[in-house]
Amino acid sequence: MKKFLTAILALALTAAAAAQNLPDVAGILGRLESNRVTSAYRIVVGTDAPVIYEGTATAQGNCFRISGNGLEIYCDGSTLTVADPAAMEAYVEDASSLEEYIKSNIGGVTEFKLSGTSYGPKSDDKAPFVFEGGPDWIVTDLR
Repeated sequence: MKKFLTAILALALTAAAAAQNLPDVAGILGRLESNRVTSAYRIVVGTDAPVIYEGTATAQGNCFRISGNGLEIYCDGSTLTVADPAAMEAYVEDASSLEEYIKSNIGGVTEFKLSGTSYGPKSDDKAPFVFEGGPDWIVTDLR
């Protein structure tokens, strides 16, 4: 379930969303190399018993941080970490696994909205995209 949630939320920052002719996403993707972009998102999956994902996403280049539905997802371009602050657990994977998972498993998105998008200057500081747990966290490395 966590991997599915990760993929759904990351959909907000991938070319897969732009391919659905969503102009706001296409515009954001075009600015990721030169800006740090932050946006609120709402994704609804399914119609009979819809699942709603809401939160905020910040991205720059191939890095992103997504917060919502009780999880935080960090990607520094090479490592993807899904963290559950309430449980103090995190899963670490190679970031390349996410794109393949999205391609083969995502379907049923019935609503996709972005709001409050802001553009900041590009920064060399990748700290916002790196998971910083603590000694009490349980971290499972799946790489």
